[in-house]
Amino acid sequence: MKHGWKALLVALLGSACGELDEEGFQTRYIREICTFYENCTKLYFVEYYDDQAECVEELEENYDDYDYYDDCDFDPDEADKCLDSLKLFARSCDYSDYDDACGEVWDCGGGRRQTDTSSYYYSYYSSY
Repeated sequence: MKHGWKALLVALLGSACGELDEEGFQTRYIREICTFYENCTKLYFVEYYDDQAECVEELEENYDDYDYYDDCDFDPDEADKCLDSLKLFARSCDYSDYDDACGEVWDCGGGRRQTDTSSYYYSYYSSY
């Protein structure tokens, strides 16, 4: 039992670093969108939100009311790619840093759908 604690530690760390689920994706996605707003669309951000916390709270409320993906399958690997891309984009504000990974997160039968906000943000961002 000398090394039993190591096995327990590895098991606990493995479960803590497990696969991304839908709720974890939603939380991280919303935080990155708010970072994008604050860094890349400052006028929009200050007009609608006092700070990051308010942005996150409002987007979470909107997301919770949204049932577009209820009958869709979530792909955690594509969700990770989406978040990596969005994180880079939210800091660079360069649309070329944003790939189409977020369009692969949900499979709704008959094809993938973009995350509920990615097409909106692209159209908003590209209009400037």
